[in-house]
Amino acid sequence: MTIKEQRREIDGMTIELRHEIDESRLEPITEMMSEEGWVGRPVVVYRTLAGQIRNITGCHRIQAAIDTDTPVPALVLTPMDVEAEDALEFAAANDDIDAAYIVRRYSTATAELIEQG
Repeated sequence: MTIKEQRREIDGMTIELRHEIDESRLEPITEMMSEEGWVGRPVVVYRTLAGQIRNITGCHRIQAAIDTDTPVPALVLTPMDVEAEDALEFAAANDDIDAAYIVRRYSTATAELIEQG
């Protein structure tokens, strides 16, 4: 299996996925999503002032939604929501735990969504 590209279209916008897609993880999510639609927490994304969107959580769920044409519930953070240095930290976050740590500075509820894993 090949790794999917990291830039994808969603809801008419290009989203840059935070990391590469592992096909072995993607397949069961895609199968479930094609049968049941979106199940679970929304993804968290960051929209830059230039309109670029980068996910903070949910790479595999986003890709599965794209592959199955399933609407994606998302919590969108913007530069108005976070400090500039924290926006840079999102790009360096290794996983959802790192992302939740950053987001917790602004919203406990959002961090708890991320931590639901």
